[in-house]
Amino acid sequence: MPAGKLPLEDDLDGFTGLVDRIATVVGAVAGVHGLNGGAVPQVATLLPGRRVPGLRITDEHCEVHITADLTADLVDTARAVREAVRPLVGDLPLDVYIEDVTAPASASARRTVVPPPPSVQEQS
Repeated sequence: MPAGKLPLEDDLDGFTGLVDRIATVVGAVAGVHGLNGGAVPQVATLLPGRRVPGLRITDEHCEVHITADLTADLVDTARAVREAVRPLVGDLPLDVYIEDVTAPASASARRTVVPPPPSVQEQS
């Protein structure tokens, strides 16, 4: 898609579809756990009745903010996100930010839950 031709102000349905397609392709990239809006002020695209955290799209620039898998090669993950989004935004300047990293789901499922000390349990 050529620069300046993104469906922004003139075509709300087209813009909403573009945002949803970007969110979908980003979520499908290996090593991406999801979009991440970051801390306040949050990065987000506002749509009627909802917001899409982790995406900022204007007629001059596109930003994609993600949480990545800690075990993935972060440079390769960012590159893969850029390659997945590029066909949707054409030659619009595109930046990919890794806002956070997280352990793979299998590792987090093995976490041990430590019960509170007995003195806390007795006071309850």
